[in-house]
Amino acid sequence: MQTAIPCFLMRGDSSKGLYFRKEDLPPNCGNIPAGVAPFALENGLVEARDGVTPARVPMLNSDNLCELLVETPVPAAVWDGRR
Repeated sequence: MQTAIPCFLMRGDSSKGLYFRKEDLPPNCGNIPAGVAPFALENGLVEARDGVTPARVPMLNSDNLCELLVETPVPAAVWDGRR
């Protein structure tokens, strides 16, 4: 029997990864930091700011906190290369 788990396949810098919402997984899972902020923006977990949007990401496996800065020149994310 298979169980469907919602996820996104996104590129984070030079790596691709599966991104999951916390409520869909056990609490301790790995991540690819460069793609976490775009995932959060796309899913409304972080509100885009004009210019640059910061996102604080807990690194559960190393017990650290990472602050990511994402360029957001327009209020909504555009993923096809247009600005």
